[in-house]
Amino acid sequence: MKNLITLLTFLFFAQIMVAQEKIIIHKTSTSNISGHKTILDHPSLNNNPDAILFSSHCYSCLNTNKNNLSNNALIYDDYIQRWIIFNVDISQMQEDLTFFVYIVQDPNYGFTRLSQTNSPYFNLSHPLINNIEDEEVAAIHLSKGEVFPHRIGISFDYDVNRHRVITENQENFLELETNVMVIIDGEEGIAGFKHISRQNNTDYVTYLDHPLLNLRPNARFVFTHYKLNIPTSEYNQYYDKTLTAVYDTFHEKWAIAAEDSSPVPINMIFNVFVDEYVHMDTDESLSKNTISVSPNPASQFVRIDSKDPVQKISFINSAGQILKEVNAGANLSNNISIADLPKGVYILKIQTDRTISTEKLIIQ
Repeated sequence: MKNLITLLTFLFFAQIMVAQEKIIIHKTSTSNISGHKTILDHPSLNNNPDAILFSSHCYSCLNTNKNNLSNNALIYDDYIQRWIIFNVDISQMQEDLTFFVYIVQDPNYGFTRLSQTNSPYFNLSHPLINNIEDEEVAAIHLSKGEVFPHRIGISFDYDVNRHRVITENQENFLELETNVMVIIDGEEGIAGFKHISRQNNTDYVTYLDHPLLNLRPNARFVFTHYKLNIPTSEYNQYYDKTLTAVYDTFHEKWAIAAEDSSPVPINMIFNVFVDEYVHMDTDESLSKNTISVSPNPASQFVRIDSKDPVQKISFINSAGQILKEVNAGANLSNNISIADLPKGVYILKIQTDRTISTEKLIIQ
């Protein structure tokens, strides 16, 4: 009986962990490629034509290190009842490509729209994003038989205070013919933020800086280009490139890069959506010091155990804000009160005499 209870408890928590992961990794192979298409196989997507999803290519995931120069879109195949990622140029889908696929579980944070005008943009209307310029939004072409060959991004119409879908090459959408899938930041378990490329334009990537991504080679995220629609702004730029996510093991950071290896221009804005619940253990090679955090999840206090003396601990929320810091000079002890912190997912930045490590903490 005790073994049965243990098994049921394990299965229960295993189901919770699976449900928590919002962004999956899909790898193309001979078993799921059909011409210019790759077939997704996931219980939340199969037999579900109303699913909301978004995909971004990942160059370095699963050590594939393979470029994908084709622009991609989504389609639901009613015959096999599966979602599909396809190359809009109808080129052969390559083997060993990897994609981050964000599956929206709360329908409040995703929707589909049909183009309304013959112009290079059309506006979106949704209660969670209307009149909110800083909200992270992304869109991808959703084929319902039609194929729209142009890359799309997101902008904001200040005249009517609405987000808009744009074509990056300024070619027109066709009125009532082009469908898009739209995702919105705000779903539990997803952290959205804006990133601006600041490097010199000789750099080929733009490095992301976020506690859920730094030192996390197993992190998962999707992203899109965001154009600031102010004529005089330095951020008012189109970016007609196929993009990919890549983890730089030397800098220990994630980056966004163009698939054709062209330099990423400065002052490009990207909307980024990070999965907070992915199991992201830092590789042992990143830190020789052994650190444990317990209990986790926690509510009143957390205990930090380290072989090396701890000098400082920073509690960083999903927005990248430091909400609490405890220093060695402030009577740092193993047991730290967290009763003053809001519930949520945190990254603990733990600095010792020799290393700086990060650990994930859930406060309930």
